[in-house]
Amino acid sequence: AEDLLDRDLAQPLTGMLLPPFVKRGATICDLKRVGRLILNIGNYTGSPIVAAPLRKLPYVFVRPEELRHAR
Repeated sequence: AEDLLDRDLAQPLTGMLLPPFVKRGATICDLKRVGRLILNIGNYTGSPIVAAPLRKLPYVFVRPEELRHAR
């Protein structure tokens, strides 16, 4: 970037490193499955600390960690 070298020293390494593996999160695209998920969330009888954020997630469309750190 500052023209300090006359060539790219990393050029011989081209193709030597594999691209990073990116794992995507689970997704539900089928509307029937989305409905079933929302019903299951509504029927959750576990801890209220878990139940409250679970019930909010379908309405706010944020990542679980973003909801967890929300104020």
